[in-house]
Amino acid sequence: PQHAHKCYTVYNGVDPRYFLAGDSGEGRGQNKQRNLLFVGRVSPEKGLHILLQAIRKVANQFQDIKLNIVGPIGSAPYEYMGLMSDAHKGNQIVSFYKGRLYRSNYPTYLQQLSAGLEENVTFTGLVPHAETIQYYQTADILINPSLTEAFGMSLVEAMASRVPIVATRVGGMTEIIEDSHTGLLVESANPESLADAIIRLLENETLRKEMGEAGPGNVAEKYSWGNIARSLGDLYQK
Repeated sequence: PQHAHKCYTVYNGVDPRYFLAGDSGEGRGQNKQRNLLFVGRVSPEKGLHILLQAIRKVANQFQDIKLNIVGPIGSAPYEYMGLMSDAHKGNQIVSFYKGRLYRSNYPTYLQQLSAGLEENVTFTGLVPHAETIQYYQTADILINPSLTEAFGMSLVEAMASRVPIVATRVGGMTEIIEDSHTGLLVESANPESLADAIIRLLENETLRKEMGEAGPGNVAEKYSWGNIARSLGDLYQK
C-alpha cells in the first residue's frame, strides 16, 4: 500500500468500430427468443456451473431463452487454481480436478448440469474471434459469472456492441462495469443472485436498452486503443 502512488493501470482495449459496424441494436428483443451470451474459456474458474444453475431458474420463467456459451472447452492448469486470493472459492474450483495428474472433469459436470436444458443452452466450442461479433450483435444480455477475473475482455466487447451485462463482483470487472448504468454486478458463486439479475433485465426492455446505449461511449472513453496508447505514452514521459 505504501507504493500505491507509484502504480498505474493501463487497460486492455478494443477497436469500437469493429463491434459497432452494421449494428444499430434495434433488432434485439424483436423476436420471441431471448439471447443470453457467455464468451470465454469453459473452465471452472469462469463459474459456468453457477450460470447453469441460474439458467434453470430463469428458464422456469422465460421458456424462450437461449444461452450461447462461446469459447473453447478446456480447463486452466491445476496450478493456476492455487493462486486465487479467495481460499473458499479456490477450494470449490480445485474440487473439479481429480486423479494423480489433476485432470479436470468439468466439461462432464457441465453436461450433467445442463441435462433437460438442451433447448436453452448451446456450447459452441471455439469460435474465430471475427465470428463472435455475430453473437454479440444478437445478444440481449452478456453474462460473466467468473469466480476470478483479472480484466474481462468480453465485458468491454459487449459494451462496444450495445449489450447490457450481468457480471460478478470480482477482479477487474468491478472497474469495467458501472453498476446499474452499463450492467448489473452480483456476488460471485451465488446462482440465486445471478438468476435474479438476469430476470430483472429480461423483464425490463427499457432498462436493457438504456444500459446497452451507455456502453459505446464508455468504451470509446476508456478502452479504445487510441486513448490507451496515449495513456501509456504519458506514463513513459513521466
